[in-house]
Amino acid sequence: MPLRHARSLPFLTLLLSLGLALSPYPAAAQQQWDGSSDPSGVIYRSGNVGIGTSSPQAELAVSGAVHARSLRGIWEPSEEYLNLGTDAVFSSDRRLYFRLNNDGSRAGNVFYAFSANDAEIMRLDESGNVGIGTKDPRSRLAVSGTVTAQEVVVTETGWSDFVFADGYDLPSLREVEAHIEREGRLPGVPSAEAVAAEGVRLGEMNATLLQKVEELTLYAIEQRKRVKAQRERAETMQAEKEALRRELDALHEEVETLKQTLEAKSMNTE
Repeated sequence: MPLRHARSLPFLTLLLSLGLALSPYPAAAQQQWDGSSDPSGVIYRSGNVGIGTSSPQAELAVSGAVHARSLRGIWEPSEEYLNLGTDAVFSSDRRLYFRLNNDGSRAGNVFYAFSANDAEIMRLDESGNVGIGTKDPRSRLAVSGTVTAQEVVVTETGWSDFVFADGYDLPSLREVEAHIEREGRLPGVPSAEAVAAEGVRLGEMNATLLQKVEELTLYAIEQRKRVKAQRERAETMQAEKEALRRELDALHEEVETLKQTLEAKSMNTE
């Protein structure tokens, strides 16, 4: 063997012992690396790299879990997505992808989620609004469909405790009746048309309904006071009636006594 090849022999022996192989080269030219006691080395080689797989279909294919402190992407005009999917990207399978546009060049959606039939089911847009079942979320959370929850907490200012405050102008039942006859609903309650067009603010509506319940409570208390006053007046009138009856009975007895006295005097005169 020429001397110029002798120095490269240990390096070739090391490569053969490591058995490194990179696809898509033929089996004879593939290199396989099962590990080394020295992890500080860096291997540069063209082709796809597979970890835990013998047939990598991308520049880096890992069959197993990947642990990393951070994931960084290099921006490319034609590839500005961070994609997470199953076997295929942007096809009819279940898929999930992030689109990050933080360079200020243009606004974009940050997060998409798709169903098995390639229909969008969820998005998080650049303004922070979340849409579930809708592509146009106009609030922090927009849901097109039914929401099921064990508990919903709504923070609301302007609660309806003012109804019980001194000086509250409680509308009369006659005024409420006139409003119902005119509008077909309670005062302060939105119409069915307004609800269908604009929806209902739960906090606002709960405060309005609480106001109506509190007003109804005041009506009931007022009615109870009136009934109590009427009952007391009726009891007073009944007592006065009994007193008058007793007085009449006493007068009747006096009349009978006078009558008997007059009859006795008349008989003695004869």
